[in-house]
Amino acid sequence: MNKRCSESKKEAEDVRSLVHEVAELIGTFNLSDYIWFCCNLYLQGLRKRLEDLHVRFDAMAEKIMKEHEEVRDEKKREGTDTSAITTEWALAELINHPNIFEKAREEIDFVVGKSRLVEESDIQKLPYLHAIVKETLRLHPNKSPRVI
Repeated sequence: MNKRCSESKKEAEDVRSLVHEVAELIGTFNLSDYIWFCCNLYLQGLRKRLEDLHVRFDAMAEKIMKEHEEVRDEKKREGTDTSAITTEWALAELINHPNIFEKAREEIDFVVGKSRLVEESDIQKLPYLHAIVKETLRLHPNKSPRVI
């Protein structure tokens, strides 16, 4: 909850009211806690207030969690989308330039071999592929992230 839980004055007042009611109910003497034959009578109406408070608190917590999930999902989507778009542009450029594609394939086969996939540790040994990524980012700056 690193940001405000409310967007309006009414929501802020609702949160304050909720916190106040929680504090009040915690400090209230409950007769049924001390007199065993009163435990199912609910003479003071505390159970109903507690259930109402529980529903309201859950709604507020659910709203906050949903907002955080939406922000997290949006950030995740942005990273995935931009990476996918960059990859698409790089592949489109390689398809349009088969000689460059062939040279990149030869570099990968020489450094990595044909028996395994390229790993992050291989990237430093693939300068031609690195140059292709840089060129893709240069040619399509508005459609891909500026990470290099």
